[in-house]
Amino acid sequence: MRWQCRQFEFRFPRPTLLLSDNAPEYGKIALHHALCWVHDARYYNKLFPKIALHEQKLNDFKSQYWNFYRQLLDFKELPASEQAAQKILLTARFDQLFDTQTKYGALDLEILRTKANKEELLRVLDFPDTPLHNNAAELGARKIVRKRDISLHTWSDWGTQLRDAFLSIIETAKKLGISVFHLILDRISNN
Repeated sequence: MRWQCRQFEFRFPRPTLLLSDNAPEYGKIALHHALCWVHDARYYNKLFPKIALHEQKLNDFKSQYWNFYRQLLDFKELPASEQAAQKILLTARFDQLFDTQTKYGALDLEILRTKANKEELLRVLDFPDTPLHNNAAELGARKIVRKRDISLHTWSDWGTQLRDAFLSIIETAKKLGISVFHLILDRISNN
């Protein structure tokens, strides 16, 4: 990826893999794009069937959807020697699940939408270390948004950089399960 400014040229490393919610701005950032299963499921949760038969079809499909999600989680825990065979089975299972026609129009449209994202949703089969959802990253980013909502803004660009850096340090420490104090002490003492 290149960016030019007058006479200077900057080269940015291109990430191998990006997990996102399928917003269009993420499409060309990484070499491989994975989609968040939790974001995909939200479309099914937005359906409000009017008749009992459609409600039952939706509930049955969502049950199968989350069962498939659990199978993907199990796949991630398998030894590499077993993953190749399981990849074939899970790809076939995806096709079977998302070839379903329920005769509930709104649900069938959502199933087709998910099926169109097959490659990105099954990226975990090629990169087993990939998380199946990006909620942890979104929750971390939400802290900055909440802080901005409360404080409105910082007084300077330097203040913004400091706030962002410290919120990042705090979130990193939480994810690592260590004390923020100990993390900062370690960084400034060069241990």
